[in-house]
Amino acid sequence: MRTVNAIRGRGRACFFAAAFSLVVVATARPAFAQRGEDFTLDEELADVPYPDPGRGFPGLLDTETVPEKGWVANLPSTSLYYGVSSRLTIGTLMAEGPLLFAGPAAFAAHGRYRLASTRWFRTTIDALMIAADASLVTGDEGMGRFGLFGSNTEFLLGPRHHLLGHVWLGHATLGDFLSSPATATGLALGASYAVVLREWLSVRVSVLYLASLSAGLNSEGGDVQVDLLRVIDPHNRLAFRAVSSFRKGRWLLDLGAFKAGRRPWPWINVAVQLGGAS
Repeated sequence: MRTVNAIRGRGRACFFAAAFSLVVVATARPAFAQRGEDFTLDEELADVPYPDPGRGFPGLLDTETVPEKGWVANLPSTSLYYGVSSRLTIGTLMAEGPLLFAGPAAFAAHGRYRLASTRWFRTTIDALMIAADASLVTGDEGMGRFGLFGSNTEFLLGPRHHLLGHVWLGHATLGDFLSSPATATGLALGASYAVVLREWLSVRVSVLYLASLSAGLNSEGGDVQVDLLRVIDPHNRLAFRAVSSFRKGRWLLDLGAFKAGRRPWPWINVAVQLGGAS
């Protein structure tokens, strides 16, 4: 039991160390820029005739970052984001916070860094990490870890029209590190089209395609790699989302639907921006 607890402790320490490293890199970049060591383009997308109502409200399928020193809170997902700089945003699920200190071990963190931006183009890189007590699912000791690493790229096609491309790579492990854990790796590709109808209203349609999904399983003969994509029907590899965004001041309301496989699900999110630039 002490060994398992020690492993969990090291896992948490690694997550906190990674988050701290992101903050250090972000605060160090202004000094590099003064010495001429930062050549990344850094402009805002054109604001004609209206900016996107979702500006400053980050999600998984966009290129938005929180204004520097600002906060964005979301419900019902309970996610909380902070703008470390104009380029770097970090966040977590507030509901997971108490689980770090009592009850089942858990952690969730999302970081986004804006690589480049001009008046017609913007691209970001993302990292989403989740850790939880695997016994909640399997009943066995050990941790389940899930990581998503991706990039979102946005093009301004016209004054009101935006086209985005998405690339996401996911990796999950389930089991005790003292034994070989089960693993799964997947790749998803996608695109979104957004139209800004008014300064307070926009509509966005997104599609994701599961291009690859494999698993590593333990057996008596050793590790076995399984191509899970073969057992998934082609139409079940697609996911769709359509969302209308309504903005009033620092508040944003998203209403729409999400469909993965054959069943649609309602999509609703309420977000508020606190501090930072308006």
